[in-house]
Amino acid sequence: METPDIEFTVKLPVPLAAFWKSLKQAQAPLEKDFAETFVLSQVKKHRITASKGAELLGISYQDFITLMDDWGVPVIDYPEGSLPADENVLPFGIKVDFD
Repeated sequence: METPDIEFTVKLPVPLAAFWKSLKQAQAPLEKDFAETFVLSQVKKHRITASKGAELLGISYQDFITLMDDWGVPVIDYPEGSLPADENVLPFGIKVDFD
């Protein structure tokens, strides 16, 4: 079931608003860009998961991962300190020799 779109007002500095208006007149896909940018920023800030981002944009998970790559958003983003201290140890205690 498709949900209806809503409209809202955003305050922008005058130069940015003028730029937005010029892009709008050139028929740039601003609403799509805005939605993608907003959702990707929420994924990058760890507020939502990639699967939730795909759901919000109405695209497949695989397409969302491609979109993340296109926009330079890391697909694998471990917070500092969450990886094992010995970076040569994979999960399950498998030792890797990089020499």
